[in-house]
Amino acid sequence: MGRKFEILLDSGADMPAILRARFDIYDEYSKGIIYNPDNSEYARSNMDYTDEDAVEYFSFIKKNAGKVKTSFAPMGELIELLEKVVKEGKDVLFLSLSSGISGLYSALLKAKDIVLEDYPDAKIEIVDTLKYSGGITVLAITASELRKEGKSLEEVAKIINDVRYNVHESGVMDDLRFLAKSGRLSAPKAFFGSLIGVQPLADLNYKGENETLGTVKGKENAEKVCFEYMARLVEHPEDQIMIITHSNRFARAKLFAKIVEQRFHPKEIHICNLSQTCGANVGPGLTAVFYYGKEITPERKYELEAFKEANANV
Repeated sequence: MGRKFEILLDSGADMPAILRARFDIYDEYSKGIIYNPDNSEYARSNMDYTDEDAVEYFSFIKKNAGKVKTSFAPMGELIELLEKVVKEGKDVLFLSLSSGISGLYSALLKAKDIVLEDYPDAKIEIVDTLKYSGGITVLAITASELRKEGKSLEEVAKIINDVRYNVHESGVMDDLRFLAKSGRLSAPKAFFGSLIGVQPLADLNYKGENETLGTVKGKENAEKVCFEYMARLVEHPEDQIMIITHSNRFARAKLFAKIVEQRFHPKEIHICNLSQTCGANVGPGLTAVFYYGKEITPERKYELEAFKEANANV
């Protein structure tokens, strides 16, 4: 049995204090920076903000769509966080925000090398989760359960590197105007999409990016297609702890949880606010469930076919 190791996260995950405590995830985490439009610091990203805080935050984000920037924590803080754990005589498993959307993973590798210069006997594993938000939370729970079974740091890191390609997102984004203002969707598409009630559905791709699968007309149809798509990908849902993440869509998140429970019967479902770090870029309007399923295909061939079938089936 090796030394005890801690599981560390960044604020790009969605894992509030109650879940971190339950799964023995290190309570401190690296906090990304959110900037005002004038480049002054607005806040440090907080995984523990309340529903009321979220309403205020996404109001600020929507008002300043495309003008709010984010960055991961400064190098000095990453080093300090890693060093704090190894000083306690423990090793580290850090589950990083996807390299497909952030430079955090590269920065953590540099921080690791610096810390190991002073603590050569320590072990630090940095895993690029290729996920964000609830996807990281799903992997963190798995890592915690594997550690509880007695698996070593290296064994857990290897397994997480393998199963990260099985974590999916079935989600709906209903605020197209924000995506247009933030430059993530052309303004004409957003305008006409809003007029006719089109909503894009997304999933995570092989590179760790949140990528649109296609669009569905109508809110109710979008929700139906979301779960038809999920039904074609999910595996052994009864054994899973699933995470539903939303950005200022409390009622819809509860509806998603009810549908997931009735249709897929997971072991547990937890609803979380989308992290402030990711929320600055995604904006209000996201509701998504994160779960394990079929392995992600590099060209998304299976996923796109599943979406097409799901859409045709509604």
